[in-house]
Amino acid sequence: LVIALGVDTSGSIGEAELLAFNAECKGIAESFESYCVYYFQCDARIQDRRVFENGDAFPVKMKGRGGTSYKPVFEEVEKLEDVSCLVYLTDGYPNDGWPPPPSVPVLWVLTTDVVPPYGEYVGIQVEEKR
Repeated sequence: LVIALGVDTSGSIGEAELLAFNAECKGIAESFESYCVYYFQCDARIQDRRVFENGDAFPVKMKGRGGTSYKPVFEEVEKLEDVSCLVYLTDGYPNDGWPPPPSVPVLWVLTTDVVPPYGEYVGIQVEEKR
């Protein structure tokens, strides 16, 4: 399996959401026996990009905290020939609107009730730290 993961690290995403996003990324990857994940942390621009393969540890340090744009990750995914889908973890509030759909299927993992204009979507509950 080869997928792309986009993680929204903009200022509207709190620490609890970032921890939940990181756990989801790890869970997605580990649900497959063999995987290659193109991983992008992005606020208004890509802040970190990595490739993770079978058993690699996902980062805990999140970078960003600016505005929100999905376009940089979409542009990078279009350059990757072997990606079968994009999973984007976000609150669903891009500052510059929703970009045109990429050439691969998109699954939005949302912390809000936003309904994206395309792709599949699921909601996740985020527990605030006490």
